Amino acid sequence: MDKKKIFRILSLDGGGFKGLYTAKVLSEIEKRFGKIYENFNLICGTSTGGIIALGLGLGKCAEEIVDYYLQYGPKIFPSDTFFKRSYHIARQFTFAPKYSDSTLRKSLNIFFKDALMKDAKCNLCIPAINLSDAQGIVFKTPHFSEFVRDANLKMVDVALATSAAPTFFPSATIPSISSGLVDGGLWANNPSFVGAIEAVSYFVGNDKLFEEFSILSIGTLSSSKSWYPSKHKKGSIIRWGTKIFPLTISAQSNAMNNLLKIASDKKLFPMGNYIRIDEPAVSPNQMKHIDLDKASSKSIRILLDLANSTVNTQLSRKEITELFNK
Repeated sequence: MDKKKIFRILSLDGGGFKGLYTAKVLSEIEKRFGKIYENFNLICGTSTGGIIALGLGLGKCAEEIVDYYLQYGPKIFPSDTFFKRSYHIARQFTFAPKYSDSTLRKSLNIFFKDALMKDAKCNLCIPAINLSDAQGIVFKTPHFSEFVRDANLKMVDVALATSAAPTFFPSATIPSISSGLVDGGLWANNPSFVGAIEAVSYFVGNDKLFEEFSILSIGTLSSSKSWYPSKHKKGSIIRWGTKIFPLTISAQSNAMNNLLKIASDKKLFPMGNYIRIDEPAVSPNQMKHIDLDKASSKSIRILLDLANSTVNTQLSRKEITELFNK
């Protein structure tokens, strides 16, 4: 019988409203294996994955987070008429981000209330970027005595910082940190490596409490988006403007996934294991209706259907069931 103490990490990709897919997968995991925060020692989440991670860390069940996306997603990303869509696209191309963050902020205030990072029931790592020095930043719960910077930060503010996608939302401000914080997806859309580094730095190996770590990584259908090289061969700023951010975060997720698979297979982390929940195939017709900011009734239906497909094909995998049963 394996008696090794395993430090379990949950990693959640960014992806805008496609976080509904992630939340639904997590709700099915909870039905089978119990509360997420009780099954993992650390949750890492970027952008929409950061919002989910904060909610799970606070002890909310995944189904509550599904309800949050269903209730507020269409209000945060309003595009139900031609005129609204045209207005938001014009904003994005000219004088402002595509969306105001006022509705997002209001919804997060309702969801998190006055919760602070130190109120989390499990350890959290939430990536963002500080524009002041062009450096990545990771907001952390105070899981070590020296981690004092973020303990009293409001979860609402951290959620706004990690999800402030350039050209989609304005940058966020946390007075004690910076007046310019933007989406961590630009450098850690798949934050699995952040979790791995946190594990080997503080929890795993040598004389630390845990002997091994295992990462369960969940994406947001990032590998499904098709790009047409011929259309972008001589692309202008206008043509690329709305596409650079989605392409960047998709490429970052895929690259990190590939690197960690290699690291796991080659035992580059001798005490680490990496498991990615494979994303289902998305048809061209489905792909037309899902994106970072598509929250229509059809988008919702497709995302929930794809999540159910993932649950039916992935959660019975041996390495996943073993992860929860150890």
